[in-house]
Amino acid sequence: MNFNYNTFAQKLDGYPGMDVDDEHDNYGWVQWDRGSTDDFNKVVNYTFKNDDGEFEYETWHQETSLVPGGVGMMVSCKIDFNRATGDDHIIVMSGFDSDGNMNFAQASVQFHGSEDNNIITSQITSGDIPQGVYSAIKSGLKDSYGHVDDSTEGRHTLPDIAKANLQAMAAAVSK
Repeated sequence: MNFNYNTFAQKLDGYPGMDVDDEHDNYGWVQWDRGSTDDFNKVVNYTFKNDDGEFEYETWHQETSLVPGGVGMMVSCKIDFNRATGDDHIIVMSGFDSDGNMNFAQASVQFHGSEDNNIITSQITSGDIPQGVYSAIKSGLKDSYGHVDDSTEGRHTLPDIAKANLQAMAAAVSK
């Protein structure tokens, strides 16, 4: 099984409202710390635009693990919502069967600061899995989230960002 990082970035760029920075140069993958050459220091920077504004995100280089016996692959990554007062984070974890089909996903949303409760979804194992994660995160967000630093509109894009990343991850996994 394989994970194609360039396919991931291309599919992410194709999500409605999404614009990957420098997608024509190394498919958008850049070193977060310019002094490093480590793959796990790479990020894809992008903006997500909707009716409420334009919001900056970065997805870190995915980590992949083959399941022993060739029965599948685990893929996980961290996503940063870049805010002036401190980043919020989404951690997504997904599993794929030996044919490359997503068979579960789960997300954790970690908010900077203590004013808002973090969100941990249950494992979504059936139906449209990325949409299920979207719905689970959306149901955990409160209207007031982000009121401390006016990031409410941005925080309400977190379900879209998780869904877009999971769809791009699914497109990047092959048998």
